[in-house]
Amino acid sequence: MQFDASKATTSDWIIMGSAVVLFIFSFFGWLTVSTGLLGISYSWGAWHEYWWIATVLGVAVGVVVALRSLMGQALPQIKPVLLALGAGAGFLITLIALIENFATSYAGPGFGIWVCLIVSAAQTYFVWLWGQKQPGWTLPKLPGPANL
Repeated sequence: MQFDASKATTSDWIIMGSAVVLFIFSFFGWLTVSTGLLGISYSWGAWHEYWWIATVLGVAVGVVVALRSLMGQALPQIKPVLLALGAGAGFLITLIALIENFATSYAGPGFGIWVCLIVSAAQTYFVWLWGQKQPGWTLPKLPGPANL
């Protein structure tokens, strides 16, 4: 097993970078409570409720892509469809958390959840683009650059 950064494509770097960003912003505010009278504000990150699953899925997808591209590991047991579904599930969990936060009467969504929502959508898109170039891809193809 050898580290070779030249084997990673632009899409690989985006997927791996999005995993890092998801992990960092999982500690930022996903749910924020503010009181106007006292000027007190408190935030909870993704680790507060089941939301941590979205972060773990995004980081796991990034790790698998890093092993495949940077370390040359084939990992045939992990199909590209599973990576796309994992990234998509992470995005869906983040979206559900955002909707829940809007529905909460005493609080609202924080900055971290917005960043994670956008980044997980991008990760899902680039995993999907990468996956549709792999043999055995059965899901619909998305439009996008072919040389990533």
